[in-house]
Order: sequence, then structure tokens, then C-alpha cells
Amino acid sequence: MTLITDFILAMRYPRRYVLSGCLGALIVMTILSAVVGWAAPNLIPRKWTHHITTILFLGFGLWSLWDAFNDGEAEDFAEVEKELVSLDCRLCFATWV
Repeated sequence: MTLITDFILAMRYPRRYVLSGCLGALIVMTILSAVVGWAAPNLIPRKWTHHITTILFLGFGLWSLWDAFNDGEAEDFAEVEKELVSLDCRLCFATWV
């Protein structure tokens, strides 16, 4: 999703600024993740990190299953179809004008 955002920003603003902003964000996130990756195992006991990651893995897995079985895609498809219909109407109007 962020790549699409970068493309949209590059179409609206000077590419040099968008590129420097994206590279700056990449550098900051890389440094931040390296610091957290180094600090987390040293500050939190290994047993706790194992339990935390297990709970997070199960939680996100159950959340994904819940979304899949409760028509999560149906809502997304309806929204996309609505946007396509409105886009199609605008395109039809633009060709007649």
C-alpha cells in the first residue's frame, strides 16, 4: 500500500522531494527496527518473548480466519464494485462531452 502512496505523491509533488522523503523514512525505520531487534531480546527474557510471539501468532491467525468466514471479502468486493460503477459512469460521461 505504501508503494501506491509513493506513486501518487510522485505524481502530485516534485519527485526529488518524494524520493528523499521515502528514503528518509526507510532509513529511520531500518534503524528503529535494528535497535528494537537488538534491545528486545536483551531486555525481555527469552521465555516471555516466546509466549508473546505465540499469543500474537494465534491472535492474528484467528483474526484472519474470523474475517475470512464473516464475509470480509464480500464487503471489500462491494466497495470496489461501487467504485468501478462510479468510475464507469464518469468515463461514459467524459466520452460524450
